[in-house]
Amino acid sequence: MCNPSRQRYVLGDTAMQKMAQSQVFLSGMGGLGVEIAKNIVLAGIKALTVHDTRQCKAWDLGTNFFVHEDDVLNRRNRAEAVLPHVSELNPYVQVTSSVAPLNEMTDLSFLRQYQCVIVTEMKLSLQKKINDFCHAQHPPIKFISADVFGIWARLFCDFGAEFEVLDTTGEEPKEVFISNITQVRRMFRTTKTW
Repeated sequence: MCNPSRQRYVLGDTAMQKMAQSQVFLSGMGGLGVEIAKNIVLAGIKALTVHDTRQCKAWDLGTNFFVHEDDVLNRRNRAEAVLPHVSELNPYVQVTSSVAPLNEMTDLSFLRQYQCVIVTEMKLSLQKKINDFCHAQHPPIKFISADVFGIWARLFCDFGAEFEVLDTTGEEPKEVFISNITQVRRMFRTTKTW
C-alpha cells in the first residue's frame, strides 16, 4: 500500500474516507486498465471489479505486467488472468472479476452498486451509453473513460453536475500539442505548439 500519511497529506481526510468506501467497476484489462487497477487498489478503495471479455494475446505481454506467457497459451480471459495479482496488492480491498458481456444490449442496472465506473478499450457509442446511465443516477455514478494509443492519450471524466473542483492554486491547466517529431542522428527532437 501507499504510505497512508503521505497519501492523507496529498488527498486530505475527506477524500481518503470517500475512497475507502468506494466500489469501482473497471472495464478493460489492457496496459492502461491494469495500471489503473494497481493504483486504485494500492490507494485503498473498498472494492474493485475488474472486467474484460477478451482473451490474453501476445501483445498483452508487452503492456500488461500481470499477464504471463501461460495466460496467452491457455487463452485465459484478461480479467481472470490479472485478478490474483491485483488482489494480492492490498488484502484490505475486495477484488473480483467479471467476464460478462458488456455491449449495447446489456442492462446497465448492475452498475448501480458502484460509486465509480472506469472504462478503457471500449467503443465510443458504448462509452456514451454507460456515461448517460451513470449521469442519470441519483447521486450520479462517477464516470471515467481513458485510453492510450502510443504517445497519444485521452481522458474524459463526468462526475455529475454538482461536482465542484477545489483548486487551491488556481493555476490554469496546460495543453501541449506535439506538432512534429524528427530524428537527428541518434536523438529525437520534439517541437511543441502551444
